Amino acid sequence: MASSRSVLAITGMHCASCSALITRKLKKTPGVEEANVNFAAAKAHIRFDAAQVNEEGLIAAVESAGYGATLADENDREADKKRREAESTGYRNKFFIGFVLSLPMLYFMLGSFLPTLPSIGMLMPYAGILSLLLATPVQFWLGYGFYRGFWSSLRMGTFSMDSLIAIGTSTAYFYSLYNEVAHVLEHRTLTGQVHDLYFEVAAFLITFVLLGKWMEARAKGATSEAIQKLMGLQAKTARILRNGEAFDVPVEEVKVGDAVVVRPGEKIPVDGIVARGLTSIDESMLTGESIPVEKKVGDRVFGATINGHGSIEFCAEKVGAETVLAQIIRFVEDAQGSKAPIQAFADWVSSWFVPAVIVVAIVTFAVWMFLGAGITFSLLAFVSVIVIACPCAMGLATPTGIMVATGKGAEYGILIRGGEPLEAANKINVIVFDKTGTLSKGKPEVTDVLRIAPPSSASADYGRAGNGQWTMDNEILEIAASLEQGSEHPLAESIVHHAKVKGLALSPSEGFKAIPGHGVEGSINGTMYFFGNRKLMRKIAVSELAAEEAMQKLEEEGKTAMLLACTEPGRSADERHVIGIIAVADTLKETSNEAVERLKKMGIEVTMITGDNKRTAHALARQAGIQNVLAEVLPEEKANEVKKLQATGKRVAMVGDGINDSPALAQADLGIAMGSGTDIAMETGGIVLVKNDLRDVVTAIKLSRATVNKIKQNMFFALFYNVIGIPIAARAFASFGLILRPELTGLAMAFSSVSVVTNSLLLKGFHPLKRNWISDFAPLVMAVGFTALFFLFARISS
Repeated sequence: MASSRSVLAITGMHCASCSALITRKLKKTPGVEEANVNFAAAKAHIRFDAAQVNEEGLIAAVESAGYGATLADENDREADKKRREAESTGYRNKFFIGFVLSLPMLYFMLGSFLPTLPSIGMLMPYAGILSLLLATPVQFWLGYGFYRGFWSSLRMGTFSMDSLIAIGTSTAYFYSLYNEVAHVLEHRTLTGQVHDLYFEVAAFLITFVLLGKWMEARAKGATSEAIQKLMGLQAKTARILRNGEAFDVPVEEVKVGDAVVVRPGEKIPVDGIVARGLTSIDESMLTGESIPVEKKVGDRVFGATINGHGSIEFCAEKVGAETVLAQIIRFVEDAQGSKAPIQAFADWVSSWFVPAVIVVAIVTFAVWMFLGAGITFSLLAFVSVIVIACPCAMGLATPTGIMVATGKGAEYGILIRGGEPLEAANKINVIVFDKTGTLSKGKPEVTDVLRIAPPSSASADYGRAGNGQWTMDNEILEIAASLEQGSEHPLAESIVHHAKVKGLALSPSEGFKAIPGHGVEGSINGTMYFFGNRKLMRKIAVSELAAEEAMQKLEEEGKTAMLLACTEPGRSADERHVIGIIAVADTLKETSNEAVERLKKMGIEVTMITGDNKRTAHALARQAGIQNVLAEVLPEEKANEVKKLQATGKRVAMVGDGINDSPALAQADLGIAMGSGTDIAMETGGIVLVKNDLRDVVTAIKLSRATVNKIKQNMFFALFYNVIGIPIAARAFASFGLILRPELTGLAMAFSSVSVVTNSLLLKGFHPLKRNWISDFAPLVMAVGFTALFFLFARISS
């Protein structure tokens, strides 16, 4: 049975350790073949065997790990937005409640240092019991999620960030509770001065962590703005014709086959084919092309594009999740839910990080006790180390960068299938361009039709495919076009089109056969014809010497010249001979030269690959500014040529049309498919260029480099933060007056996660032609700022 796929929306995750825990739980579930839980996107992508487990079983597995899960409905993306808003609102409300409950305890703490504060003398005798009453709901109500996560991780035999928060706050809370109860039992009173109470440490720790989670949730929401923008493009209603009457309906109710009316200035609601009217449509929101596209009867229109000044009626062809816009949204969502290879390092660090921190905290406690620092000092150092260590920043480093980058790419008409191609693009040092339709326009035109004089023994009346009266040139064209009617090759289409324009009546061919990389053969009125390149002539043992001079001249002009040969009725195969030449030319795209030049400046080697002969290939390559040319390469051999380049240690990207070049695209380290903006789902590349503009290859590479650099910066931040923070929290620099109070370590931990997300958000300022100065210098400013923040908090604590 084929594997099934499902996407679950996950709730209750606090950090990357949570996503790793859920992933482990899902992978242990019988029937699950693959599971990927993305913390930043709060979604689980699962491939499973439906014969062993169903979606309810997957949800139950997540819930058994202590988290919530529901099926993510791709047709109801508003639900995802509402979940994010609910998460952000929940953290906000909890933070304010925690802050209000913790504020009096802050006043009590200040009162112990500043006895002149208003009413402090009256309040201090009740500070202990009031702190207990205020801290308890913070600890067990607002902090319930951390205990639940701690318990879930324990059941899975591991630790998570929830474990650190639960252990750290519980240590401070129960140590204070012990001192408070001991005081009450000893003095038989609820009032009086109680020493070594740190209820405010536990309360403020949870409050500040909730503040960090609120800020993090808001920032994560901003990383998915690209999806929200795309969703906002959708039309809300459509005007349809039924039984001769026009009326508005919600766009969700439009069915395939409905007649849809669009007035000037309105949005096209769904994809379809124009049935009546003439207009121009702004398709920039899908393709990035700013020039409106003229539409007439028979042309396709796409949902979310904007109609110009004309009114049209079209037949709905694709609705709901099948429209181009829906495909793009799904494409970007899948990409944002993916992992980059560099994420494996972050996952490895996170898996060892929490247990290592717990060990360091225990050692810190033991060392200070051994040095005679006392139980209170040692416990506070223990709590500080536990709390300041933050795997969240490491877990957010990669997914937030990918989410912003894929969204930014979509804005430029560059669809990136996920983290793997995004990271691969960063390492590319060779780009191989297919010629036809990639570097060139892919719409070749017939430029020359030549007759080659037959041998003297041949009939002067050979090759007549019908009874009309033509010139010899038209006869050659008519024969070739009649043969090529059954071919879908761009060159064949150009020849057939040229013949029809000249008004030639094409004849049916019998026994048509396409020979990939060579040409075609077939019989017309009893005469066997062969039409193709030199390889075909050699294959059928026909000498092309009579045509060689003309062929060389045409090829040196950058034209693709094809030979027409025949075997006349009653003659043997040995008497085949060339009877004509047809030359076509495919012009270079306007942007190809600029794209090649910019790639060279980036230090990337550019190669062109084509099935054309060497003269034609080199002629077009010279126009494009390309020195490396692989010519006369059969379609099935393109992948081998890519493999040869890889064997030399090169990281190769292949740019092609995504159909004929699919083996080469798959073989390359990165496949870049030139899309048409109309059928994204059919493309096979890791990156799809919607606009069919080669300059977008440059943009994709630049975006990839900016993203990977940003991810590396994020990982540096996460490690740098812990390298600086943990020794200060362990009070290793206490002799220099640097001590961090536990509640301030919680605040510092919150800032670390927010800084990573904020750094990723700076990718929104990416522009292919401008340097993003803010993004370049922000990491340095943040590093200096963090260092200063640590020392500020340390001075406040001491």
